[in-house]
Amino acid sequence: GVSVLSSNTGSDNIGIGAAVLVTNTTGINNIGLGSWALAYNTTGSNNTALGNYAGYTITGTGNVLIGARAGDAITSGSQNIILGYDIDAPSPTGNYQLSIGNLIFGTNLDGIGGVISSGNIGIGTMTPAAKLDVAGSFYLEGGSGDANGDGTVNFGDIIKIERYLKGLDVLSRDSLAKADI
Repeated sequence: GVSVLSSNTGSDNIGIGAAVLVTNTTGINNIGLGSWALAYNTTGSNNTALGNYAGYTITGTGNVLIGARAGDAITSGSQNIILGYDIDAPSPTGNYQLSIGNLIFGTNLDGIGGVISSGNIGIGTMTPAAKLDVAGSFYLEGGSGDANGDGTVNFGDIIKIERYLKGLDVLSRDSLAKADI
């Protein structure tokens, strides 16, 4: 495309589409596909932007942006994952964020290789406070409801779950699964 990588002095950059990585100077290992993808990335490296205007103003490093205008408002943020049409991260300067369709969000997604991230996932909340934080109602299917493990679902299960929710009792991982908690 026209003006692709026209200011580039970095190496191993790939651009397909008009004005992709047009102002990139020293950034390396970037991939932009779609008109104006990563257009104002000057020094950021290891970014992948797929879609027109994806990562338009970004200067951060290691971002994955998929969808037209995905992450187009991110400026200096790094290691973000943004998926969907015209979707942005909760913070334009934040790091380790996830946004899928402005419904599923992640914070502190800092794991690399085989290391598990320390962060949280939220559904309907941009600021999840737990490993899984759901704003609103949800349905979980799969357990039998037998929290106390006696083979039946009865009043004892309700008491066990109530004590667990109040922090007065501990349920094993197996009991949590059986109780659908």
